[in-house]
Amino acid sequence: MNIVKAHFKGFKTATRFPRMLFVIYAGNLILSLLVALPFFGILKEHTGNSIQIKQLLKDFDFITFNNLLANGSDAFNVLFSQTLWVGIAYFLLNVFFVGGILEIAKQKKFSVSTFFGGSGKNFFRMFFLNLIMLACHIVLILAILLPSKWFLPNIFGEQLSVEGKLYTILSIAGFVYVILAVLLLIISDYAKNYMVHKESANFLTAFFRSIGFVFKHFFKTYTLFLLLIVLPIAFFTLYFFVDGKVAMTNPKAIIIIFLVQQAFIFTRIWFRIWILSAQYEMYVDDLAKDELKKIERMKKKVQRKEQKALAQKQQKQTKKRKKEKVVETKTPPVEKKKTEKREKKEKKEKTAKTRTEKAQEPDVEKTKKETPATQITEDIMMDSEEFMRRRDEDLLDFG
Repeated sequence: MNIVKAHFKGFKTATRFPRMLFVIYAGNLILSLLVALPFFGILKEHTGNSIQIKQLLKDFDFITFNNLLANGSDAFNVLFSQTLWVGIAYFLLNVFFVGGILEIAKQKKFSVSTFFGGSGKNFFRMFFLNLIMLACHIVLILAILLPSKWFLPNIFGEQLSVEGKLYTILSIAGFVYVILAVLLLIISDYAKNYMVHKESANFLTAFFRSIGFVFKHFFKTYTLFLLLIVLPIAFFTLYFFVDGKVAMTNPKAIIIIFLVQQAFIFTRIWFRIWILSAQYEMYVDDLAKDELKKIERMKKKVQRKEQKALAQKQQKQTKKRKKEKVVETKTPPVEKKKTEKREKKEKKEKTAKTRTEKAQEPDVEKTKKETPATQITEDIMMDSEEFMRRRDEDLLDFG
C-alpha cells in the first residue's frame, strides 16, 4: 500500500470512532485521578495556605519542593509508593487498550463490547510482547554504551576532559540508540498487528515475523512511522512551550493550563490511534500482496516440476521407441513368428479341406454315360402306370 494512502486511512479510522477516543481518555483520566486527588489532599494538609505552594505554582523550585517533602515525609513516601503501582497500572492499561484499538481497526466498526473484547483477548499477547521489547531495549543500551565507553576515549585520547568524554559518549550513544529504538518500536507495532490479524497467541513468532516484514519493507515502514510522528512531535513541542510560558499564579491560569494538559492527553491518544491504524492498514495490504506473490511462486514452481516430469516422461518414451525400432530391425519379435506360423497352418488346413470336398462330390456326366437306355425307359413306364392307377382311384371315389 502507498505510504500516503496508509497515512490517510489511519487518520480516517482515528476520526471515525470518537467514542473509542473518549473511552480511552476516560480510562486514563480515572487512573490519573487516583494519584492526583491523594496528592492534592496531602499537599493541602501539610502546607495549608503556605507561600510554598504559590512558589511552586509560579515556577518549580527544588529547594522549596525538598522542604515540602521533609515536612510531610511519611505521607509523601506512602504516596510515592502508591504512585509506583499506579504507574505500573497505567502501563498495563495502555497495553490493554492497544489490543482494543487494533481490534476496531480490524473490524472496521466500533462497539464497546468489541473494543473491550479485543482488549481482553489480546492483553496477555501484548503484555509478553512488551516484555520482550523491554529486554531488547536493555540489551540495545548495553550494546551501545559498553563499546562507546571503551573505544571513544581511545579515539579522542587526552584531547577531552572527563566531562567532555562523558558528554561525547552519551551524545553518540544517544543518537545511535534513538535510531535503533525507533526501529524496535516499529517492529513492536507490526508484531502487534500480526497477532491481531492472524489471531495468534504466539508472541515469539509474531516478533520474528515482524522483523522479517519490517526489513522486507524497510523504506515504507520506517518512512510511514516518521511521517506519523511529525505532527505529534510538533504538537508536544508547542505544548511544552505554552506550559513553560504560562505561570499558574491565579485560578484563571490554572484552569487554562489544566485544559491545555487535558487537550494534550486527548490529542496524544488520538495520535496513538492514528499511528496504530495506519500501520495496521499498510501491514494487512502488504501482507496480502506478499502472500499472493508467494502463492504465484509456488504455482510456478509446481508448473516447472510438472513440465520437467512431463519432459522426462516424453524422453523415456522416445528412448523406449528407439529401442523397439532397433530390436525390430535386428530380429523379428516372437509374436510375429507365431502369427506367421499360425497363418501358414490355417492355409494348409484350408487347402486340404477343399481337396477332400472335391473328392466326395459325384460325377454327374459320368453317371449319365454309364446308365443304360432300357433302364430309363422302364423307369418312365413305371411312373405312367402309377399315375393311371391313382387317377382311377380318384374317379371311383368321385362317383
